[in-house]
Amino acid sequence: MISQQRVIALMLPVLCLGCTTNRKPSMDPAVTNTQLKMSAIKYLKAGLAYPHNPVVRAEAVEALRDVTDPEARSWLRSALLDDHPAVRFAACLAVGELRDRESLPTLRSLKNDQDANVRVGAIFALHRLGIADQTGSLPTYLFYDDDPTVRRNTAMVFGLLGEASAIKVLARSMRDRDLGVRNYALEAMAKLGNPEAIRDLVFMTNSGVGADEVFALNALAATEDRNHADTFRYKFSSDGHTETKLAAAFGLAILGAEDGVSFAMQSLRHPGKGVESKRDSRSGRELRVRLLALRVLRALGENAAIQEIKRLMENSSDPRLQVAAASAVFAMAEANKRKVLSTLSGSRGVTK
Repeated sequence: MISQQRVIALMLPVLCLGCTTNRKPSMDPAVTNTQLKMSAIKYLKAGLAYPHNPVVRAEAVEALRDVTDPEARSWLRSALLDDHPAVRFAACLAVGELRDRESLPTLRSLKNDQDANVRVGAIFALHRLGIADQTGSLPTYLFYDDDPTVRRNTAMVFGLLGEASAIKVLARSMRDRDLGVRNYALEAMAKLGNPEAIRDLVFMTNSGVGADEVFALNALAATEDRNHADTFRYKFSSDGHTETKLAAAFGLAILGAEDGVSFAMQSLRHPGKGVESKRDSRSGRELRVRLLALRVLRALGENAAIQEIKRLMENSSDPRLQVAAASAVFAMAEANKRKVLSTLSGSRGVTK
């Protein structure tokens, strides 16, 4: 899974799309993008300090991992000291993926954290920083820890390490009694290029069970393999389940295909449409749909939606949705900035 995948936790339509697309900007795009990024960072920082729900803080950590502002790394380092293990675990993964050497002293202490999930996260981060003396203990967490959450997180970490040698270890965990562990191992093996895992995920996309199909589509999207384009396109065009369609649209968006843009915008405006489940609340379903829709639009850098996503960031009453919207706004503004700079650089090279 992507961002949302982790055990630690886990647009609105454009009113005048044609006008927004064709109208010349009223100010320098670079200035606009800078303002958007500053506003998004403000909300992500607020999410990191949100006291009432560690899930919000953990999701803000994941979002800040992709923020290029130098201050973001200092905020991630502060999250390593959060009082909730889910946030500390998320922060370990973030600083590890960023190879942030200034986090080393804290990471060394966290490898002895009282929470096993945090210890696993710290081992991952230290490994990414070239300190692998504890990496050999990861299989023990994967096979023998009593807490399935620890085993799930360890399976995910093996996938993040990016080493093909982990496939044999993960294959053994496919015998785990916990379905979540088996799914995380399957996803990690697919990410590492294991053809049997990929085959099983493709089969799962047609299981007829909405949650399984969404999981499988997300896992295939994480491979960024163009060979899955037909699978994504088929599920998007043939499935009536909103969340499955959005997961398929996300897979297409990762590959640069825009098939799901209109549906994502519609789903962000009307998140309850087509969602059928008796297992959770309407608000929970609406949140999931909106988060999936945001991922599609973010992956494509859908400029026509950015102002509406900004309004969602500013006005939503759900801090989880605010964090997701802020993450999307920042990523889209950053992509726009790169396009502007590329255009300006190209124009300077033109001679009359």
